[in-house]
Amino acid sequence: MHPRSQLASLGVHAKKRFGQNFLTSPHWAHTLVDTLLEEMDPVAVWEIGPGLGALTDGLLKKSPVAPRLFEIDRNLCGFLRERFPNVDLVEGDFLKWEPTEALERILVLGNLPYNVSSPIFFKLLDWKGSILRMVLTFQREFARRLVAKPTTPDYGGTSVVAQTFYELHSLGVIPPGAFYPKPEVDSEAICFEPRPDPQIDRDSFLRLVREAFSHRRKMLLKNLGQQYGKDKVLAAFEAMQISPKVRAEELSPPQFLELAERLIPTP
Repeated sequence: MHPRSQLASLGVHAKKRFGQNFLTSPHWAHTLVDTLLEEMDPVAVWEIGPGLGALTDGLLKKSPVAPRLFEIDRNLCGFLRERFPNVDLVEGDFLKWEPTEALERILVLGNLPYNVSSPIFFKLLDWKGSILRMVLTFQREFARRLVAKPTTPDYGGTSVVAQTFYELHSLGVIPPGAFYPKPEVDSEAICFEPRPDPQIDRDSFLRLVREAFSHRRKMLLKNLGQQYGKDKVLAAFEAMQISPKVRAEELSPPQFLELAERLIPTP
């Protein structure tokens, strides 16, 4: 049944405040689910924002373990419980949820609204050590920030963090016509494959990256000098053969990691 008819039968409508755009494309539903599960042996599978269950249905048919669903819309939770009675459904805001059990070998699938894309990305980063793979769909603007290269307009702190901790693969651009209601912009699906954790405190690295991009047009030395010491930053630049006039947007993610290793004490 088309989402328009399903919503009408429930007496509800897509809520803008939740960024609801329901996937209608069987091709993309198969692609996202198959990419997530390929050659994986998970202990848990999470779906963030299942909506009307377009992806849930595929997960139940193909996943070796039943998915756990996270849905914030109370009206849709009732529908999901009726449609998938044996599935673990967590009703509420995923950003406020904390696990009560140990996490192990998790796969994550989700179509994320733009206004919570960044918070959810960083929340999932906290559990990276327990995650096998993620397949997440974003508005294309945010997806471009994740995969952007140095010196390009989209490149920033989110790019550095994403590419430091994950290998990223775009699964392609999803047009507005693949959703109901049609969003005003394209979406893009990204596959995240976790990289080995670097030998540096993650929070300290995130703080350095955030400070590096705090004033994009200023030189990196200016942005980092007060926190880490101008002389120490200059010494790191010299060792890395980097110009003292470099800006944050000119450094690659591996260069940021090396810089952090030189400026942040090893825990």
